Parts: sequence; structure tokens; C-alpha cells
Amino acid sequence: MNSLRTAVIIVLACALPAAAVGLMQVPVAAQEEAEPAAKDKPKLVSMTITPKLLERAAANLLKIKISFKDDAKNLRNGTLELQIDDSSGQSTDVTIDLKKKKYGRKKGKDRIKTELFVGDVDWIRVSGWLRDEGDKRSTPKRVKIEVAPYDDDGDDGDDGDDGDGDDGDDPLPPWGTEIGNRALDFTLRDQDGNEVSLHDYWGSVILVDFSPMWCGPCQAEAAEAEQLYQTHKNSGFVILTVLFEDYGGEAITQADCGLWANTYGLTFPVLADIAKNIWNLYQKSTNVPLNMVIDRKMVIRYKVYYYNQAELEAKVAEIVAEPPQVPR
Repeated sequence: MNSLRTAVIIVLACALPAAAVGLMQVPVAAQEEAEPAAKDKPKLVSMTITPKLLERAAANLLKIKISFKDDAKNLRNGTLELQIDDSSGQSTDVTIDLKKKKYGRKKGKDRIKTELFVGDVDWIRVSGWLRDEGDKRSTPKRVKIEVAPYDDDGDDGDDGDDGDGDDGDDPLPPWGTEIGNRALDFTLRDQDGNEVSLHDYWGSVILVDFSPMWCGPCQAEAAEAEQLYQTHKNSGFVILTVLFEDYGGEAITQADCGLWANTYGLTFPVLADIAKNIWNLYQKSTNVPLNMVIDRKMVIRYKVYYYNQAELEAKVAEIVAEPPQVPR
């Protein structure tokens, strides 16, 4: 990788196959009984979400509980499919792969944690159904969830001073996924099976790189990543690698994350985005890797769809050197 240190700017990037592209939001629902399904079809018995009132123009952490019945025991390797409509007229389709052993039983329950960024809308309506491995679909169910109005006691007109020097003239930026936004939180499991959330590292400088394992530039970045981490970790710097496809372009597994970490000697979290929910939330291009540097206030300062070692190292060093003021 020494060639990347020369005066010639070398940019490494791969393009994802067209089939891999598609913006996905994450699901919302509330409890409601499903309509009866035929005996040879799966049945979505119930789906519950908390909270029941969503925050407007903000990231909402959703805890979804589902229960199902399937006499054919054919749901494993099937999907949970959701259509999310909102009051603005926008609609988003979401597909969640069902890989757990429990989906090979006649009935069971599951819990899903995910994050949804809710815009300036009044309500969200969800239609959901199960589809088994044989393409048999359950009867859909439909649920509506309200969104809370803006809080009139927000930042506008606040003349108080909490001592951090950031009141009034310097309001916190909105939540989002682009440069200048505060980064939306997400939670994934790492190579050791531990749950890791982005906002666990509030107050640190964070490099998040999204990579498929088959991507050459992603492999080149991984080979240099541990050295970058060791250089700055004592200054409050961390790297989170998010893998979303294996070497064959298939869904990532925890074992793949362990293999990636061992291959490149990585001691920071390597996360499995199994359903690609987080990748689809943040990506706006077919190129990989996606590199983001997030400052100590959780604001996205750098976001590119390529790997340039010199450029990335310079940006990390610049942000790490800034004063560690962390209003939250």
C-alpha cells in the first residue's frame, strides 16, 4: 500500500452489482391480530412495536415482537415483508430474511431491534406478511402508528446557558445520514457476538466503513486499518467495520466477521449487517467501500464511496486533534 502515500492521488472503489442497490428503511408496526391463513400457509399471529408514539424528524429505536404459526415448518429461509406508507404519500418496501432455527418450527416468537428515521409526517401505516421458502404468503395485516408533533419548547428562543458555549447561536444539527447531520444510531452484533451500537461511542471520533468481503479496495483498507486504529486509539478514536456481503455476494454471518478480523488482525468491532438494513439506510451510491468519519458530537464530517489512504488518514488526524467538547 506504499503507492498510496505518493503525491499521486489513488482512489480505490468497487461498484456493487445493480441487484444489490436499493434504499431500505426499517419496519414499524403495532399489535394486531392477523387474518386466518390457509393450513399450508404461514400465519403472522401478532406484531407489536414499542414505542407506540414515534418522534417526528428524529431517529426512533423500534423494538418489534412477532409471533407466528406454520404447520408446514417451512418459514426458515423465508422472509418477513413490510410495506411502510406515511402521510406524505411515500411508500417503502422492506424484506427481512428469516434465518434462525426457530423458524423451522410450527410456531414461535421473535424480537427484532431496528432503527427508523421518521420525517416530517403525521402517521405511518405498515402492512406486513410472512413468505415461506416455498413462496407461500400469509394473509397481510395493516397497522397505523401516530407521530408526535414538534415540541414547542425546543431550542428556538432558549436564552439559557448550560455552560458548554453551544447555546443559541449553534444549535445541534438534525439527525440524518449525510455530511453535516448527526449520525443515526444503529445496533449490530460483532465478531464475538456482542451487541454494538454506534452511539455507544459518543464522545469518540469514529470511522465507520461499510464493506462487502469480495471488494478489493475494501480488503486493501482492512490491511491498513489496524495501524490507523493503533495510531489514534489513545486519543479517543475507534473504527467500526460493517460487513454486508460475503466473498460470494451472499448475506454476511458472524463467522464471516470473525474471519475478516482474523485475516487482517483487527482488534476493533467488525459488525454483521445481515439484512443490509444499515447499509441501505446510509448508502446513496453503488460504489464501495463507504467511509464515514464522525466527530465527537456524532456529526458526520466525511463521507466518500472509495478508499484513499492518505486522504482518510489526514481527515482522521484532523478531527482527532479537535478539542473534545461533547454536548449531547
